[in-house]
Amino acid sequence: SGRTYGTEISMQWRASDRWSFVASHTWLHLDLRADEAPEQESPQHQFQLRSYFDVTPALQLNVAGYYVDAIESPQDNARARIGSHTRVDVGLNWRVHESLDLGIWGQNLLEGSHAEFGSFKTPHLAEIPRSFSLRARWRY
Repeated sequence: SGRTYGTEISMQWRASDRWSFVASHTWLHLDLRADEAPEQESPQHQFQLRSYFDVTPALQLNVAGYYVDAIESPQDNARARIGSHTRVDVGLNWRVHESLDLGIWGQNLLEGSHAEFGSFKTPHLAEIPRSFSLRARWRY
């Protein structure tokens, strides 16, 4: 049992017809009563800043930066401290046709990987690796 409360603030700014920004901050406070209180398993602060830039009417560049506060996480029947991390993602989308978009994305570009959470089932922390992906979206 216990209480949780917090806030989330988001702002959008359209710098021009072709460029916009979105910024947000989330604050979470948990006050729970339990033998293994999970309050440290959720980050208290999270920030993000995203930029959307229309290079041409058919080509859009997306850049996003994220900050996540440190947490404590279960790890093999114990608790492990997982430090805060900063992540940057970049994507390029091309509207080939009104029904077809193609994209290339890179995620977690600042680091090869970072820990995000643990588990009671394994002594290993889950590492989120740098990744790249291709995307095709067909709308009908």
